[in-house]
Amino acid sequence: LNEVSSLVSEVFPRSTTEGVIFPHMEETHGQGPLYSLMSSPIQIGEDVMGVVIAANPQRYIGSKMERSYFDANDLFLLQAMAIQVGLGLTFIQIYDELSEKHRIEQEVQLAQEIQRSLLPEDPPQLQDNEIHGVCRAARQVSGDFYDFIWISPTLLLIVIADASGKGIPACMVAAMVRSMIRMIGPQHRDDLEVVMAEMNSKLYHDTEDWQFITMGCLLLDLSDSTVEYIRSGHTPLVIRYPNGDVHTISPTGPALGLVPPELEPRFESFAFSLQPGMQLIMFTDGLNEAMNKENEQFGLERMLDVIREADCSAVDTVNLLLQKVDEFSQGTVQADDQTLVVLRHVPKQR
Repeated sequence: LNEVSSLVSEVFPRSTTEGVIFPHMEETHGQGPLYSLMSSPIQIGEDVMGVVIAANPQRYIGSKMERSYFDANDLFLLQAMAIQVGLGLTFIQIYDELSEKHRIEQEVQLAQEIQRSLLPEDPPQLQDNEIHGVCRAARQVSGDFYDFIWISPTLLLIVIADASGKGIPACMVAAMVRSMIRMIGPQHRDDLEVVMAEMNSKLYHDTEDWQFITMGCLLLDLSDSTVEYIRSGHTPLVIRYPNGDVHTISPTGPALGLVPPELEPRFESFAFSLQPGMQLIMFTDGLNEAMNKENEQFGLERMLDVIREADCSAVDTVNLLLQKVDEFSQGTVQADDQTLVVLRHVPKQR
């Protein structure tokens, strides 16, 4: 098409001593040899979508043969025809694109509704504790989520997770994982290691080879202010002590859906008691891996520096961390979903 269009709608008068240019046309059309040919490209913008070609065979008037050739008037008519065909194809293309755009918009809208359903409308009101979470999607929908699951009147399971990939596929995996943890968590309320092992088994068999999810689970016991933390390939839990000291906890555990269950992947948990003023920070790697214009990562150390100074409420700690990440990013497009949950222990005097 490009070769023909490059001729720019030229008229091609042709003649040879034999008077035939395309002898194969004689058998095809049975109208004799061709002596004149013209073409005009069918274009949509700069794209050539096709070519209109007109061929002029020899003609007989009575017993006399006359050779006929295209002229400028003929070419003008052919070009006008090509323009009309191009306009028709343009309208068809626009209609198809609008239909596809509408379909995609509907799919995105559905995914956004699913995404909203994954996140708690409001954090639970807890005795002696503050809790706050936020999820910022890199695209219109996110593969991250966090959740608060009541296991019993005094046991709250706090979950944060990050599905591989981005956009709608990751959102679908996240929705499936949320349903699983809400079912499996209460069944094994006293054994987070079993919870993770069962989650891994189901995800290994129910997802594609390239799909996996990292997760952190924090079991809060309101009756004695103790917590137990377990993770599967997720970022570490950050503990901020009342004096400003910061520690990270990284129990062993692979990402869910990667290791065959028959290999019995090992998941470890870590339990400790809360202290007055202690903060626990759970986050996804979209925060520490946020980039600036110099292609530098925000990094875990910068996060820890911010947390050391965060002697404030759970809400303020969340807002401070997000503010510092945004300032560091300098307007760089967010490349990954960013999710953050902060628990602060603030026992009231009795």
